[in-house]
Amino acid sequence: MSGYAGQILRVDLSKKKIVKETFNDRFARKYLGARGINAKILYDEIKPGVDSLSKDNILLFGAGPLCGTLAPSASRTTATAKSPLSNGIGDSHAGGHFGPELKYAGYDNIILYGRAEEPSFLWICDENVELLDAQNLWGKTTWQTDEMIKDDLGDEEIQVAAIGQAGENLVRFACIVTDLARAFGRCGIGAVMGSKNLKAIAIRGTKGIDVADMKTHLEAVNEALQSLYSNPNYEFQAKFGTMALQSISAELGWLPIKNFTEEEFKGITKIDGETFLQDFCIKNKACFGCALHCGHYFAVKRGQFAGTEGEGTEFVNVEALGTKVGNDNFPSILKAHNLCNQYGLDTEETGDVIAFAMECYEKGVINEKDTGGQRLDWGNYEAELALIERIAMRQDLGRVLGEGVQRASKIIGKGAEKYALAVKGSGLGPYEPRAIQSFALQYAVNTKGPSHLRAFLPCTNMPPVLGEPVHIIPIIEDRLCASEEVHRLVQNELRKNIGLEFILDMRSPEGKSVLYAWYEILGALADSVGICQFPIVSVPWGIRPIHIRKMLNSATGWHFEWTELLQIAERIVNVERAFNIREGFSSADDSLPDRFLREPLPNGPAKGLVVKLDQMKREYYALRGWDDVTGLPTRAKLEELQLGKIADELERLGKLAEAEAKTRGIVE
Repeated sequence: MSGYAGQILRVDLSKKKIVKETFNDRFARKYLGARGINAKILYDEIKPGVDSLSKDNILLFGAGPLCGTLAPSASRTTATAKSPLSNGIGDSHAGGHFGPELKYAGYDNIILYGRAEEPSFLWICDENVELLDAQNLWGKTTWQTDEMIKDDLGDEEIQVAAIGQAGENLVRFACIVTDLARAFGRCGIGAVMGSKNLKAIAIRGTKGIDVADMKTHLEAVNEALQSLYSNPNYEFQAKFGTMALQSISAELGWLPIKNFTEEEFKGITKIDGETFLQDFCIKNKACFGCALHCGHYFAVKRGQFAGTEGEGTEFVNVEALGTKVGNDNFPSILKAHNLCNQYGLDTEETGDVIAFAMECYEKGVINEKDTGGQRLDWGNYEAELALIERIAMRQDLGRVLGEGVQRASKIIGKGAEKYALAVKGSGLGPYEPRAIQSFALQYAVNTKGPSHLRAFLPCTNMPPVLGEPVHIIPIIEDRLCASEEVHRLVQNELRKNIGLEFILDMRSPEGKSVLYAWYEILGALADSVGICQFPIVSVPWGIRPIHIRKMLNSATGWHFEWTELLQIAERIVNVERAFNIREGFSSADDSLPDRFLREPLPNGPAKGLVVKLDQMKREYYALRGWDDVTGLPTRAKLEELQLGKIADELERLGKLAEAEAKTRGIVE
């Protein structure tokens, strides 16, 4: 199998049994890899209703067919499990070098079952695969674990993915960290790994990846690189990375401030990209095979936090650990960022739960008796740093906050639920949904919870300050799905709404269901082949869909047409939706907290706005071919996507739409 390593590694931790399974090419062609294959295996191999932190949950790692090839930015790996936050599907994506190393060792996927009797780590060195004792690693940070494994095995080139104390203590938003600062975050995947008594996975691979047509592959790679380099946003994004977004978000009203209660942040210039590059950045850093090198090394040289060094930081970290909690002290944010990486805590969820606690403190729901004597005033970075440690160690108030925003609010009670801003158990992403209606829809309906990366939507929020405006009509080369009506709708809506300066009014709900439906498909495709979305969307169409198809075809030798590729991506979205439906999710879970639906923004560029969700949601359901009221999949759609067995199961459970989705005038 060209493009693939060709094997799946099945590891039964309870029985210490390791099986190498030959990859099925028909299955691979149907689900591509990484996110797609993980989702289908998860659906097939765990029973409905299992406890996410029990041995009956499974944990999967997958690297797509382009991961580790010469394709630019093809470093992404997907980790998947039933989420401890949502009890639905949870998947996380990380860059760095872990995925390529997995492929070079000879494996496309790892599936972990059961629970080890004692703390263990999985050591993979080409054909040699074994479970080793990790007693000496238990209780260590991810950074210590990385160093100790490399020292013990005598190889600095080993790639390690590890949990810290947060994962060991089953914090529901614990993450798995690789390359010291690349995280499988958001969904609590680290807690699943901790529940299995698995401290780390260490990989060393010395093999290569067969490419079907190297000449054509090199041509496709060079086309993608030239498109990326010639994009007017390339130099800007290569320099700043996501750190450019602080000041832009503040200017346009996207920035979450003090648990989404305000839209003006006076200290924004203290924590923006310019300040980071001038005062803290040492040099840029790239993930494997990436021409964009948007990461950075940083160091704090003066003041209270002098000596703090690491890789990062991203916009999400500065937003979550900064503006969302009212903190404009940049060195403390960098310290908090490092602590999260070391303890194995997702930065977004950590910021969400601390912001929740600070608003509860402000409103008198909790007091200093509950906080261990600390004042949780907005911007109190000393309290923030202390809470990060307490959450990771499950101490005092941290024991409650480690359950995540939604569960913590129910434990605290006394009206705390009003301040718990969560969807499907997860805290909200880094954008103010009242100011960007497309993200409001995405936060509400996407399968893993309110992730901003499920379908990044640059065409609804890309301001001209990022470079010359990009007209994308010529590069919408293919269908949203197999439906001709939907294809015509996408084209008509794009032609009607896309302009040379602004593609859509980001504060209006009009047209957002169409664009989200399109970008959700593109996101599923990118995640499944193993390409980072950043050079596709934040450098708008630097790497275009046509490049992905050419690189994939030349690597695998399969000659996909666009209709087939996008149908595969749509199939993946439907498998994920079916998993959640089977677990008891309904249209009621595709919603947002009342703050966004009923409380207008009090100030800032988006003052007075609320989210207008209902119509967007029904339009989206119809575009997906689901029932436009219940959001349940229809048999016709599932069978069109060759998911007849899933349709049969949902029908047995009474969770299949009884009638075909009604478009209600959306498609003429």
